[in-house]
Amino acid sequence: MKRSNSFIKNSKWKSFLFFLFLASLFWLLTKISKEFIAPVSATIVFMNVPETVSIKETNADEITFNLFTNGYEFLGYKLKQPSINVDVSKFENENNTIRISNDELLKEINEQFPSTRAVNTLNLDVLTLKVDPIVRKKVPVKVNNKVTYKNGFRLIGAIAVSPDSVFVSGPQKNVAEIDSVYTETVLLDLLEDNISEKVNIIVPQMAGISVSNKTITASWVVKEIAQKEFEIPVQVINKPSGVII
Repeated sequence: MKRSNSFIKNSKWKSFLFFLFLASLFWLLTKISKEFIAPVSATIVFMNVPETVSIKETNADEITFNLFTNGYEFLGYKLKQPSINVDVSKFENENNTIRISNDELLKEINEQFPSTRAVNTLNLDVLTLKVDPIVRKKVPVKVNNKVTYKNGFRLIGAIAVSPDSVFVSGPQKNVAEIDSVYTETVLLDLLEDNISEKVNIIVPQMAGISVSNKTITASWVVKEIAQKEFEIPVQVINKPSGVII
C-alpha cells in the first residue's frame, strides 16, 4: 500500500512538472512572438570603395539602431550579427573625409531590411570615414637566397633580377615606409652551372598594400675558377749589406 501511494505521488509530481514546462513554453512563445522596438548592432561593410582611396582601419566598423521586430528575429540577430552594406561611391570625398548623414544611413539600412521592419533611431548623427589616398611607388627587388657552390666554382657578378624593380600601391602613409621588397628564400646547393629561378615576391604585411608583380626571375652566372702554379724568379735589389736572405 505504501508503495502504491508513493507511485501515485511521483506520478502527480511528474505531471505537475510536465504541465508547468508546457505553460512556461507557451508563455515564452507568446512573449517572443510579439513585436517591439529593440536595439540591434550590425557590422558595417564598405562597398564600392573608389580605387583612388582606401578606408582607414581606425574607422567605425559597427553601428547600433532601433529596429521594430519580433522576438524570433531579435534572437536571430543576437545569435548572428547582421551586416549593413554602405556604398561609399555614393558619397563625396572632401579632404580625405567622407561624411554620411543620419538620414542617408537610415535610408541605406532600411533598404536592406524587410519593408515591415522599420529602423528609426541610430546611435550617431554622422558616420565619418577617414580615407587615405592611394599612391604608387617604384622600389627595387632584393632576392633572399642561400646558395652554396661546388668546390672551384663561384658566382660571376651579381644575381640578375628581372624585373629588378616593381611598383607598390597603397595608402600614402604605408607606401612611404617601403624602400624595397623581398622574395621568398631561394635554396641552391653545390651550384656549378648557370641557373634561372622564378621566385615569388613577398607582399609587405601592411594594410592596403599591393605589388604590381607576383614573381620575378633570378639568374646566377657561375664559372669555374682556374688554379695553376707558376715559378717566378725573384731578384732582390738594393739589399742592405750584412743582410742575408
